[in-house]
Amino acid sequence: MGLHKKLRKKVPYITTQPRKGPIKAMSDLVVKFSEAAKLVSSNAKPIQETIFEAFSNHLNDVDMNDLPTRVLIIYEAVEDRLKSIVPPGDIGYDEARILAKDILYMEELIQQNQSP
Repeated sequence: MGLHKKLRKKVPYITTQPRKGPIKAMSDLVVKFSEAAKLVSSNAKPIQETIFEAFSNHLNDVDMNDLPTRVLIIYEAVEDRLKSIVPPGDIGYDEARILAKDILYMEELIQQNQSP
């Protein structure tokens, strides 16, 4: 019998089911925003590419209902701007820097909201 099963017998509230609800949602947000912030901070590619990659790979599927209000306002502005650009990627350096700062700030707010 595995350790996890032994613990479940002794402590009935331990479960193999994934967490649901606000705790799980906030945990997912922390991961998504942290990964996006790492990518934005990496300087591995031009900032214009990095912004689109960070958003499309980590933030595009965020459920806006899970976002704290302060983050939601910024998230909607970043999303609207990135989705309105035609052709995709056609963004200036200065605007990309502003969007990068917005992504880093949202990550900071999510981290603060996570702390007890």
